[in-house]
Amino acid sequence: MNELDHLRTLRSQIPERTSEELALLTGWRPGGGEFRSARRPRVLPLALSGIALVAAAALLLALVVFPGSLTVGVGPAVDPSEEVTEEVEGDPMETMGPLIEKIGAQEQTGTVWYTRSETTEAIGVGPADDPYAMLYRITGEHWRNTALSQSSHRGLDDRWEPASEEQRAAWERDGSPQTWTESTNGDVSIAQEHAMDVPGPPYKDWYYVIGDTVQLEDEDLAALPTDPDGLRGEFGLGTAVRPGDRPLQPYFDAAALPTSPEVRAGIYEMIAQAPEVAPFEGEDVLGRPAVGISQVADDGAQGRFEQRLLFDPETAELLSYETIVITPPEHAQAWQRPGEHARYVAYEESRWTSEGPP
Repeated sequence: MNELDHLRTLRSQIPERTSEELALLTGWRPGGGEFRSARRPRVLPLALSGIALVAAAALLLALVVFPGSLTVGVGPAVDPSEEVTEEVEGDPMETMGPLIEKIGAQEQTGTVWYTRSETTEAIGVGPADDPYAMLYRITGEHWRNTALSQSSHRGLDDRWEPASEEQRAAWERDGSPQTWTESTNGDVSIAQEHAMDVPGPPYKDWYYVIGDTVQLEDEDLAALPTDPDGLRGEFGLGTAVRPGDRPLQPYFDAAALPTSPEVRAGIYEMIAQAPEVAPFEGEDVLGRPAVGISQVADDGAQGRFEQRLLFDPETAELLSYETIVITPPEHAQAWQRPGEHARYVAYEESRWTSEGPP
């Protein structure tokens, strides 16, 4: 089974969701702006758009939602009024500046962009009167040969884990199941899928997606400008805060693109100039030292979340994009807890290479 078939199987088990659930699980936002096509616009099927998000960011179950040591320590639940963020005062450019210099000084070796990533999403499961949150985690590798516009994917692991120690107690109470016939998201069957142990065959049907308005192909990436203003124009980003509960999503999509070091330096500068963001210093979801930017997104019925876009301070490589619950949306209040991750995408590796799949 290749990645597309894997995602289609998952998709077939889940019915159409409400707008609130779509916003939480996929980053879809109503009123997200007029569609802006790339140089060669394409119509993106739902399953493929999910793949593109994963590809650009690595993998996906809505790839997004998260990588690495397979140990999630989101910490104890906190009161919604308490501050969840570890943001620090200062100019985001002071944090991103050293990253811009480091990434711009790198050399591109090869035409294959390799990533090993983990995507994780919190899903409400269990009895209707006492639901709890489980994290569905998919770990995999992705190769994108930008010269041939060809991709290949290998699933390494998929599993369910409690979102926190508090949620673990409810899971163990129910016998530590790995499948559920019902969830708080509706009457759906949530069955564990088996990961692939060999790379799937190469495929070309692939697009990179920026936010929910821009689609790019490899030739588009090769023609991207290196300056922040030009990149904002290409990605359809302005100086105003985007509507919806994930305004940092398009900046993450841009940071995950397989671009040259010069273009990535421009993207990092664009990220530093994103509206209403704060600098961040601390750790990512896997406990690795991280710097970057954070933003609190508040969109009424969609809940209140903190978003973090984090990088390795030594290598300047992208580490993770995380969405942490501050106040859960109404439809998820029974199982989401403040301080827990609603979703994240984390990278164990992302690099240029001249080697394809084994």
